[in-house]
Amino acid sequence: MADYLFYSGPDTETFSATLQNSNTFTISSGTFLLNDAVHIPYDDVKGVYAVCTDTATRLFQFDNEVYTSVPANFSSNQSRHWDANADIVFDDVQTYRILTSVERGLYSDAYKPYSTSVDYNLIINNKRREYFRNVEYKSVKELILANELVFVDTCKSVAYGVGFSGDDFDILNNKFKSSLEFNIATR
Repeated sequence: MADYLFYSGPDTETFSATLQNSNTFTISSGTFLLNDAVHIPYDDVKGVYAVCTDTATRLFQFDNEVYTSVPANFSSNQSRHWDANADIVFDDVQTYRILTSVERGLYSDAYKPYSTSVDYNLIINNKRREYFRNVEYKSVKELILANELVFVDTCKSVAYGVGFSGDDFDILNNKFKSSLEFNIATR
């Protein structure tokens, strides 16, 4: 099994969660597999993506650098659950990078900040890939066109909601060599 996975096609469920520490929470009920991913919105704008690290206690871990200000208790009937057996990439992802873009609004000659925006992009390794399907449900085309996509790092036990915004591919005999860049949902 690969360490870096993309899942799509989540189920919509109702989850209630309790924060255990700065980067873990437990879900009150449900059955989960190791490395299942969830997204639980906790207000009109914000939410958290996490990966299951303990099936017996329903413990989930998240990246608290990307998903901040998670409340002590939260629940939603619009939560998403991705099954750990739903990896949609044909060739394994060997490495990834996170690109961070920081933008600060400053005013006056004293350069006082009035707003800060931090955006993240996930970039998977540059390698030869097949664009069109050669095995059922396993192609780059299906990955970049997938809706409600989540990326899971099983080594660090973190999950990120991601979306592909666009790129150009020069495909020769169904092969192209390129990295793929996804926007990370921070809400």
